[in-house]
Amino acid sequence: MEGFDLVDDDARELRAACVGLNKLNPRGSWCLAPIAEPEFVIAESAVGGEEPHDYLKVAVEGLQDLMPTVSVVRTEAMMQSDPGGKIRRRTWVRFQNSTDHELAAIDTATMPTHIRDGIVNVPHPFILANQVRMQAWATQLGTPAQDMPELLHLVSLCVVNLQSTEIRLRPAAAS
Repeated sequence: MEGFDLVDDDARELRAACVGLNKLNPRGSWCLAPIAEPEFVIAESAVGGEEPHDYLKVAVEGLQDLMPTVSVVRTEAMMQSDPGGKIRRRTWVRFQNSTDHELAAIDTATMPTHIRDGIVNVPHPFILANQVRMQAWATQLGTPAQDMPELLHLVSLCVVNLQSTEIRLRPAAAS
C-alpha cells in the first residue's frame, strides 16, 4: 500500500489482532474512523429527552422482544466521499449486553439488502450469503432467524432514519 509502511513485527501483530477479532465476531463490521456526534438516545420512556412518539414506543418494545440479550445498541458514524465527490453518512451499529460485551456489529448499509433477502426470495448471486449472514446475526443476538428482517428494519428506523447514537433497551448492570 503506497504511503503505508509496516515493519514485519507490526504487520504480524496487526494480522494476529485481525485473526483474533475474526474469531470473536466473524460477521462483524466496524467503523474505523468514527466522527463525534451529539448524543441522541432513544429509549422506551424518552427520545432525545422528550416523550417518544407512539410509533417509536412500539419500535423500542419490538426491539426489546426481538433481542432479549441486548441491553444497548450503540452507533458509530463516519462521513465518506464517493468518487463523484458526494459526501454521505455511513453508520454502524454495535449490539451490547448488560455487561457491555459486544454481541454483534453490523454496517447499516447492508440492512436493506438483508431485509429484502429475508422476506422476498428472489434469486441473485448473493442471496445465500446474505441468508447465512442473517442466521449468524440471529444467533449472536438471540433471536429467531425469521425475525431478522423486522429486527433490522426497526434498528434501521432508529439509527439510520432518526440518527440516534444509542438505543437503550434495558438498564445497564450495576457496577
